[in-house]
Amino acid sequence: MANKISTELLIMILNNVRSQDLHSSSLVNRNWCKVAIPILWELPLGQEWSKSDETLRKKALCIRTYLSCMDIQARTFLTQFGFDLSSSPPQVTFDYPSFTRKLIISNLLYFISIYSPQIISQKIIDSDQDNYNDINNKNESSKLFREICKLIINRCSFLNYFKLASVPINLSRNFDNYYDLFGSILKLPCAQKAFEKLETFASVTLNDEPVTKLISVQKRLENLSINASHHLDCDSLPWAIISQKGTLKSLRLKSMSFNYFKGKPSAIGQFISLQKLYIENCHGLCLSLASSFTQLNSFHYFHSSNLFDMYPQEFVIKILETANTNLKNICLEFYPTITFNTLSAILNYSESVPGSLETIEIRMGSFSADSLRKFFERWCCKGRGGNKKFILKRTELAQLFTLSDEHFKVIEEYGVQFDMEE
Repeated sequence: MANKISTELLIMILNNVRSQDLHSSSLVNRNWCKVAIPILWELPLGQEWSKSDETLRKKALCIRTYLSCMDIQARTFLTQFGFDLSSSPPQVTFDYPSFTRKLIISNLLYFISIYSPQIISQKIIDSDQDNYNDINNKNESSKLFREICKLIINRCSFLNYFKLASVPINLSRNFDNYYDLFGSILKLPCAQKAFEKLETFASVTLNDEPVTKLISVQKRLENLSINASHHLDCDSLPWAIISQKGTLKSLRLKSMSFNYFKGKPSAIGQFISLQKLYIENCHGLCLSLASSFTQLNSFHYFHSSNLFDMYPQEFVIKILETANTNLKNICLEFYPTITFNTLSAILNYSESVPGSLETIEIRMGSFSADSLRKFFERWCCKGRGGNKKFILKRTELAQLFTLSDEHFKVIEEYGVQFDMEE
């Protein structure tokens, strides 16, 4: 029966099974093995593993396989720096690195931290270089990391998923500068070819230059997530993001600053495909951006906790006013440091609310019953809000705010579903 399934159908089937089932599938026969192995080897460095997973040490054995795939020059280089590669002979059935399509840097770091102490020689390679005695030395971890990255990037046809995420301090301290690793990867000879077909890119960065360069060259980027870790005041990174306005479907920005961004609506143009926009702790949001997201179906805005950051109510209002018929979900978070009636201003001054809007979620903040009524008038007809939902979430930091009888009267009058969550 297994031999009667066409290769095309088999690929479709195995692309939808779990990794442990893929391993079993690779043992069925030669044809199944040829199909299963490439799919299986997309997973080790591109899947979100649970760090409490008991099988994590088994996953780290992929490092042994990557070492076996290295050429003589790379193996000699690692041997000279104290690595014992006797457990990774240069004999492999498949070119495993060539199957890589997804790369999460933190996965590679985790696996190296688990596996490398087993292969670093205890003897001193050079009596003048005593640091090679320390199996946890950051130079050794960095060398192994870079050689595996070179192997993958040189062998793979392209990557469609790349994530540079934060890692625990006990891992990042093994490197001279963890965030510089990203820049060093992009400088590899085959990096441009490997990274130019990304569909998803997520990065935590302290330096916008390599991130900007990588984003700018993309042709099919659909999902982009940038966490600046601290507020980057730069003009180049926003423009790199804007350069992807034709393909982006999901955009997540955290801790970015637009204070130095000098964009004009005519130059920005429309994000013709963007469906999800998530903004958290960003500064200086520009009104010229708000009118660009006309295909949004989900908008989340989480305000900064900084006392001096003014809430960009004009930006939020503009999102509502320029939204097309696709906008279905809005989530707005207000910190207790906002003392003015910002939410009422948003509810009052948005000239129109898209009828497609299904859910609006407010986290903290206060608003008058009259403001709520005005919002509902532009949102739905009286008594016909059954498919609409208004959610009020209050956290521990929320200011004391209680809905009055008048609030509930308005909600009942328009028939909107209402939920209050702590």
